[in-house]
Amino acid sequence: MLRQAFNALVRLHSRPAHIKRLGTPDLYSPIRITPSNYFRFLEGPSSTTIHGREFVIPVDTIKGTQQQVISFSAVPTEGKYYLTYNSINTAQFNFNDAASVLQAALRLISGLDAVVVAGAHTSQFTITFYGVQTPLAITVTEVTGDEVDATISVGEGSGVPFSPIIKRGDKIVHDLYGNLAIDEIVEMCDVGGVAMGYRVRCE
Repeated sequence: MLRQAFNALVRLHSRPAHIKRLGTPDLYSPIRITPSNYFRFLEGPSSTTIHGREFVIPVDTIKGTQQQVISFSAVPTEGKYYLTYNSINTAQFNFNDAASVLQAALRLISGLDAVVVAGAHTSQFTITFYGVQTPLAITVTEVTGDEVDATISVGEGSGVPFSPIIKRGDKIVHDLYGNLAIDEIVEMCDVGGVAMGYRVRCE
């Protein structure tokens, strides 16, 4: 209940942004940020000084991207298949259907309205899920009696894994504020001690 109330409150005042996790390459995850003056009752570290900018970042808004790859052992010349997500099947696809056909069918499934499919049956399809907090899994099944004349497999692609942990040195990227490096972090916990969000000071 406390977490729900917290998320409802910060949603009223939040702005979309991205968190930049340093690495090779740098990783970007969508987040939402809220001016921290709404939470001044929280006690910060004794070293906190009033400079820079402060924001509250709810854990539930820290999301990532994920990719799955559908590949063929050879270029198929016949057959049909369908995809399944969360026990929901797409319509049947012909062996040579374009990526746009797969994308349109997947977007009809609840929770996949922002999915993007690229590639072709001559090589592989890459399915990209944006703004996810838990791993998603697409499975592929050939149509009985009209199997594809090539082996179809599903594997993991690249992406930005969801991680609810924010570290010093990460950057908040925002259209209005630019790139701000996170310098101090205060966990905002529920009654069970689980982090609901972070109050961060940025330079």
